[in-house]
Amino acid sequence: DHVADDSFLSSFRDHAPTWDGLKAAAGSRQFNPAHRPVLVAAIKRQYAGIELGDAVSSSIEKLARPDALTITTGHQLCVFLGPLYVPFKLLNTIRLAREAEAKFGVPVVPVFWMASEDHDRAEIDHAWLGDRRLHWPGATGGAVGRMPLEGIDQVVNEACAALGQGTDSARLQALLRECYRADRTLAEATRRFAHALFGRFGLVILDGDDRFLKQLFAPIMREELLNGITQRAVQYADEQLAPRYAPQAHARAINLFHLRDGHRARIEADGDHYQVMHGGPRFTPQELLLDLEVRPQDYSPNVLLRPLYQESILPNIAYIGGGGELAYWMQLKWLFQAVRVPMPVVLLRTSAALLSAK
Repeated sequence: DHVADDSFLSSFRDHAPTWDGLKAAAGSRQFNPAHRPVLVAAIKRQYAGIELGDAVSSSIEKLARPDALTITTGHQLCVFLGPLYVPFKLLNTIRLAREAEAKFGVPVVPVFWMASEDHDRAEIDHAWLGDRRLHWPGATGGAVGRMPLEGIDQVVNEACAALGQGTDSARLQALLRECYRADRTLAEATRRFAHALFGRFGLVILDGDDRFLKQLFAPIMREELLNGITQRAVQYADEQLAPRYAPQAHARAINLFHLRDGHRARIEADGDHYQVMHGGPRFTPQELLLDLEVRPQDYSPNVLLRPLYQESILPNIAYIGGGGELAYWMQLKWLFQAVRVPMPVVLLRTSAALLSAK
């Protein structure tokens, strides 16, 4: 319905998924100029130790310009970039950014948002090569991007064996061994692997699990803790969507997690205190707000607040996602309005279904 520009959905988004919608988003996008140098510095810091290459260096230089825009996709940090639709999302983003830059006459940079704070290890600990399932064993716990790649060497050996002796196999095997090492975290390995494959197209890879970027988002996290802005806005959207669609994502009273070693746990109000679940710390309201101010890196938005984080720190005009992602973005229009952050165009990634002969 969204791709077909069904009129029912027009009130759930700021712009249609068309070139006219992208043009309107680009023309109206306001971005806090104080955020731009923080963003650029964070990207340079995250790429430390990696040879950027001309294309990525150019993209980072573009981002520093006051008129530069971004087009973004994101995904969980699946081992070896996971399902085939992840590379498709990245290629969709690269292509659309290139076309938008030519059409609009301003710099448009493609960005891959690494969902490094996700904590569902079972969804990211495997990949398929042909009919071979490659599984990275280990215990579940905390943000997956922070996990050291213990035990990855055996999985890389299996991947190299599955690649066989075909064209470019030796190059890819060397690349896997260089990127996925036991002395790296999953986020570090994913950045290096995605950069090696797609950096030549100018793709910029961003990890939101960053203290300085979260400082920019802290005012919205504070609003969430004090006033529960997400639940009220999303409940209103769900009521409006109800005649046609069931909710894709569930809004809680507090849509933030607390991060600590081995844990990404919900924060819940408990009387006149806030309790971090699974044995986490307990705060008075004053203590919690002070902790947020001092240690913003310990707070992590859930699936419904993450888009607000993305749009707060990027001069973004479009997000490319799968069908499920687009469905929960349709729940967010009034949340974007409440915090006065522009909502981007949302676009469907290249998608396909395999139909059996039967």
